[in-house]
Amino acid sequence: MKSCGKYSFPHISAVAEYFFRHKEYRLKHGSLPGVLPENYEWVHWAPLFKGVEIFLNGLKLSLNTVDELILSSELRRSRKEAAVFFNNSTTGLFLSDDKSYPGEALIDVVFADIDEIISVFEKY
Repeated sequence: MKSCGKYSFPHISAVAEYFFRHKEYRLKHGSLPGVLPENYEWVHWAPLFKGVEIFLNGLKLSLNTVDELILSSELRRSRKEAAVFFNNSTTGLFLSDDKSYPGEALIDVVFADIDEIISVFEKY
């Protein structure tokens, strides 16, 4: 058996395994209420930010177009993609239904949705 100084390789690998092994941390049952304030609402931030990114990218692309039909089509597409992420964010943020708004009337709905998104960030 090979050795390095006074320690053998199996001993060195056991020490390395002790320091570099995967550690798991868990909360004990009932310890969470003492840590968080009462009525704390969990927010899944990753889907919320992904939804905002998709929504704003669609808005940026849409505003560069001149034709109102293309504008409304791009806004509908980006809102539909972003709505999935907003629903998964557990914030209660739901985009308004855009099916009953033709072309140029959709812009008012988009601005109302932007106000709703901003209010979610102000809340948390």
